[in-house]
Amino acid sequence: MRKNGYALLLELLIACAIILILAGAAVPNLVRVAQVQNTNNVLAVLNAINLAQGQFAQAYPGEGYAAQVGWLANSQRNQIGMICPSLTCQCPNLLAPAYASIFSGAGMTGTFSGYILTFSPGSTSPYINEQCNIWGMPKGVMGYTLTAIPQNSTAGTYFFYSDNSGVIRWSQGSPANIMSPVW
Repeated sequence: MRKNGYALLLELLIACAIILILAGAAVPNLVRVAQVQNTNNVLAVLNAINLAQGQFAQAYPGEGYAAQVGWLANSQRNQIGMICPSLTCQCPNLLAPAYASIFSGAGMTGTFSGYILTFSPGSTSPYINEQCNIWGMPKGVMGYTLTAIPQNSTAGTYFFYSDNSGVIRWSQGSPANIMSPVW
């Protein structure tokens, strides 16, 4: 028996409706997967910076922490602007250049994986030489804070905060701070 055109059109509409229902159920899951990936990427950056800052502080006792993220990656030495007034200063190779380049130039803010990352140096540490310390390093700081804020709700739902303690704290719905729970 031959089907008429209306029956065929009805079958096609039903098939399209089923496909749209399945796609509608899958899209929110795809957004969630992207958010989880963004969160993992930002946590990797925060952990890497905290680790590099800890290594910097151990390698140069009495100098504190790097005052700019770029100091932690040797390749950033001449791209940061005024790392040190003298070219005799050296920068260690403690952080992957890709992570240091998030904070391009002398900037303290950058974007990565849908998050806005901000590095805030603490007060300046005392040192003898006006240009470089006794190890040839630029002047350090006594502490620092890092924050990561999602650019929008599709980028992520978690806000992060970390400081020279190396502990990453989080919040959902509002910026994290030192009182937020540990991640």
